[in-house]
Amino acid sequence: MNFTNLINLHELEFQSEGTEYSHYNSNSSKITSKDLGAKKLFFDVKELLPRQLSCPYHYHSDQEEVFIIIDGEVTVRQNNECKILKKGDLIFFPNSEEGAHQLFNHTDNPVRYLDLTTRFGTDVCKYPDSNKINAGNGQIYKITDKVDYFEGEDEVPEFWTKRKL
Repeated sequence: MNFTNLINLHELEFQSEGTEYSHYNSNSSKITSKDLGAKKLFFDVKELLPRQLSCPYHYHSDQEEVFIIIDGEVTVRQNNECKILKKGDLIFFPNSEEGAHQLFNHTDNPVRYLDLTTRFGTDVCKYPDSNKINAGNGQIYKITDKVDYFEGEDEVPEFWTKRKL
């Protein structure tokens, strides 16, 4: 049998997730869950470089996440508290404000971790530090633009007023 659903975490190749911001610098495994045939579960192995942040502090409305530290040490920020995670640690982030998280590699060595995420429904990602939301497909907005549910709905839409029903 050809095990196309099997990878070795210590033999992975990585590619840069480079950004224009010098404090966000990490690599992602070239092989991800999609390559192994997963449809409702996402995972990849991340390599967070020394003195770097993983991503902006955030939480999800629909996705749950698990990080498993494969190699090294990293500081996790969750609910504005910090803890050092080490090789073998597993941390779960619920899909709520209590699951807000961010990693910082406080060491001089890269840290590798498995990022495991559920993929059901429509996820909205919220960023408390920058007061933004990510509505998916790269659509990111400032929360300050938040409006009432009925904003712009003062009148019956023209669509209905022009119809004879």
